[in-house]
Amino acid sequence: MEVPGFATYFLTPTSLPQLPVRTYRHAGDDLDLETNPAGIPNMPSEIIRVVIPSSGPPENIFTQQGSSVTLPIKELPKEGNVYVRWYFCPSQNPEAQDDFKNRVSLSKDSSLILSPVQDTDFISAGFFRCEIQDYKTKTEIEYRLHRVNMPTELTLLAGESLSLSCQTDTQSAPPAKITRPQGATYDKLSGNSVFVSSTSTQHSGTWTCEVTTDRTKLKATTTVTIIDLSPTSPDDGYTFMSSKSPPMLPCSFTSEIPWLTVEQKGLRNGSWTFTPLNQNSQTQLLYLQLQPSPAWRRPNSYTPNKPLLKEQQLKSQQRLKDYLSVQVSEVSPEIRGTYTCSLEFNSSRTLNQTVHLEVLEVLSSPAAAREGVRALVGDMVNLTCSLGHALPWDLTLEWIPPPSSAFSPGSAPHPEHLSIPAARLQDSGTWTCALKRNGKTLTSATVTLKIERLVDIWVIVVISSAAGFVLLLVITAFIVRRQKQCRVMIVSMEIIV
Repeated sequence: MEVPGFATYFLTPTSLPQLPVRTYRHAGDDLDLETNPAGIPNMPSEIIRVVIPSSGPPENIFTQQGSSVTLPIKELPKEGNVYVRWYFCPSQNPEAQDDFKNRVSLSKDSSLILSPVQDTDFISAGFFRCEIQDYKTKTEIEYRLHRVNMPTELTLLAGESLSLSCQTDTQSAPPAKITRPQGATYDKLSGNSVFVSSTSTQHSGTWTCEVTTDRTKLKATTTVTIIDLSPTSPDDGYTFMSSKSPPMLPCSFTSEIPWLTVEQKGLRNGSWTFTPLNQNSQTQLLYLQLQPSPAWRRPNSYTPNKPLLKEQQLKSQQRLKDYLSVQVSEVSPEIRGTYTCSLEFNSSRTLNQTVHLEVLEVLSSPAAAREGVRALVGDMVNLTCSLGHALPWDLTLEWIPPPSSAFSPGSAPHPEHLSIPAARLQDSGTWTCALKRNGKTLTSATVTLKIERLVDIWVIVVISSAAGFVLLLVITAFIVRRQKQCRVMIVSMEIIV
């Protein structure tokens, strides 16, 4: 039956439940396909087992078990009807039921895509053959899959060594070369092998072993994942005293790694510890509970008046970079210091992430009350913007007066101490101290000034005194009247007697 255009058949030794299996053997130089079912352009109507002797130079393709590989067709006839047929030829047991179902597909040019590659696909079990036929010629190409002993995936803890070798199952393989991810360093790189004594996140990525010749193609890859905790950004870890939203302390992986992968690397325990500002003593605030579900819990031995960090249940099914972050319970000067998030593994390796938490506050003289700083017109008001220690060299301060104030703190950056020699009514309002690095505001703290006239205070005193005097007169009159009533009653009682 003539099929116009371009028809493709994929013929394998697989036996699908709903289709019969036939075995065709080679007779002479041509393959007898008289009982082959009528051509169907897209899919075969039968799965056919074929045993064909090899002929011609083979295409050698080197790949890994578990990977995806393409058996390429380099060129097709450009005129007339073209038929492409793919075969797998078992080398030992033609009746073996090697399963290709759901593992094979065809590209647009009818190249065969095999994914994933199984152990039975390699040359030790058989080879693939492609038959390309038009009305003039028939071309047969043999493909041999060779095994590359290189893992498809590799997960390491930061600091562990990395050793990769691109070894094949045959001595005839051409020399291969391993290429590394961009920026990755190494201790030794020699042709098809590489060694790194201490890994870091720069070694994460795809390491490729590759070589291509006219009749040989070798490409194997290993996706390396390095488990590590991200360094804290210099701009993180700043808050201010009046903050109503306590800050989060970040503890994150360098990439979105499944929690199960971390556990499988031998996670033993974890903790959050705290070192107060200007002290050396370290206190454990939280420990990592692994069972029955991951959670940050407070140890029984730690009983502060105010807990510094909140307990938190972790969602183990999610791929979260900020999976281990926790929140401060309440903002106060006591939370200043260094917080360390640690993960300990059975391999005696520990991953750490450190957060330096700074608290910015504004101190004043006169001291601030709940409603702010109260002062009289003409009084001196002193403001101090402080982190509780000397300001680091890379940080600056900027004082921002209220819009109504005519006071100018001068050009930024400003000093920590700000003195208003003679306060005015216009100086009332919110004064802001901004903490900056390279022009970027990290956090800010505010204080409210309430400047009052002296006469206003005397008016309040006089009004208050007058109101008190009137109240005293009323109370005195009431007492005198009560006494008179009592006397009249006593006299009346005496007359009656």
